[in-house]
Amino acid sequence: MPTRSNTDMLVLALVAEGPIHGYDLVKRSGESGISDWADLAASSVYLSLKNLEQMGYIKAKEVRVGKSPPRAVYRITGSGKNALVASLLRMLTEPVDFRDDFYIALLGAEAIPSDKAAEALEIHREQVERRLGEISHFLSENEGSMSLPYKAIYSRLIAQFKAHLDWLDEFARTIKSR
Repeated sequence: MPTRSNTDMLVLALVAEGPIHGYDLVKRSGESGISDWADLAASSVYLSLKNLEQMGYIKAKEVRVGKSPPRAVYRITGSGKNALVASLLRMLTEPVDFRDDFYIALLGAEAIPSDKAAEALEIHREQVERRLGEISHFLSENEGSMSLPYKAIYSRLIAQFKAHLDWLDEFARTIKSR
């Protein structure tokens, strides 16, 4: 049975990397740059861990280190591994969903005066270039320690941002010429 949400799927994939407790999972997701491509708030992580445990996909074991209070360390179960594989295969075989709010702005673009639209597109372009620079820098700084899946994610993000910039340049020319 596949997981209920993309957040559950992401958390399950991270737990599958090895035993981990909630705080370290949140910390790892921040350090690995997952926040660059996924909306994964700490509160969502803990809720997802609870959901996954209720579904039987992960199992918690209380572990005490020294005099610290016990913490739950999560491990993936056999049914969790099966759900993970099923969900990953589904995600890899389905077409990519490119829906986003930018399409709404494009739909209404003719309602905006040309100079204002061109100005907005230039601001958008600058923000895309900034994000591309941040992601490229993150990849170059961490590529040596990244696993193949993380390298694939970041190289795909870079390709998407570059393609978007190319398209944006062409669309901006069209807006300016109307």
